[in-house]
Amino acid sequence: HDEQGAEKGEVEERNEVESFDIDCQGSPVSPLHLAAAKGHNKVVRFLLQNGADVNKHDEQGATPLHKAVFYGHKQILGVLLFNTPAADISLRDMLGATPLHYAAHAGHVGCLTTLLAETPDLYLTDNEGNTCLHVSSWAGNYDCI
Repeated sequence: HDEQGAEKGEVEERNEVESFDIDCQGSPVSPLHLAAAKGHNKVVRFLLQNGADVNKHDEQGATPLHKAVFYGHKQILGVLLFNTPAADISLRDMLGATPLHYAAHAGHVGCLTTLLAETPDLYLTDNEGNTCLHVSSWAGNYDCI
């Protein structure tokens, strides 16, 4: 009898998660953005497994992938890139910057290397015409050049 109660509880809990607005529509930032920025791998996985929008834009147009690479969370980057559906590596923020630009600006070589393996176009430019080389140079990130 306890097994049936446990199963019923699991179903009820699952239904609560499914009916919950996992992306917090109307909020300027989603829980997935926050978890990706802070490097909370388990939380990122949980949110994705429960339907969080991997390509949702925040108030500046950044996606969770932008946030993960800016803060150097290579493991989160992998989760987002190889999730189903996968994060779109070509999405841009309001200034036209891609996750590649964010990694170059922040100087995270590991993230930059992973992104470059998935993005054959080194010459992607932001709204000002800057490539990741421009951004790395401007920020003084020699290792990213």
